[in-house]
Amino acid sequence: MKQNKKWKELARSILADYKEGRITGPLTQSGLAQKTAVSRQTLWRDQEIRSLYAATHAYLSNVKKSGRRDGDARIFALETQLEKAKNENNRLIQTIVKAAQLMTEDAIDPRRYFDDATTSEGPILVGKAL
Repeated sequence: MKQNKKWKELARSILADYKEGRITGPLTQSGLAQKTAVSRQTLWRDQEIRSLYAATHAYLSNVKKSGRRDGDARIFALETQLEKAKNENNRLIQTIVKAAQLMTEDAIDPRRYFDDATTSEGPILVGKAL
């Protein structure tokens, strides 16, 4: 397997992201090896990366045990969650718009099936009998 020349920089960056809370989930040597596209043995042979991994792993264990998370990490996690929700919302809106376009192309009035989103008369999607 051909190694990326900058795998050490990538490994340092990933470990820093874990420590700062930008990456959540378990930190494993296999996962780090997969993200850096090198073998676990290559990671383990490098003294600097091995000690950085151990320090980061110990830090994450202490944070987990204490039950406290860094405030910045929590804010970042919530911002990431908000961004995902916004993206999902936009995708759903695009799906509804596309469905309305297809209905119009088939000579079906989409207003019979979709209420106006600006009214407060119930849900946005309402199926009506023909």
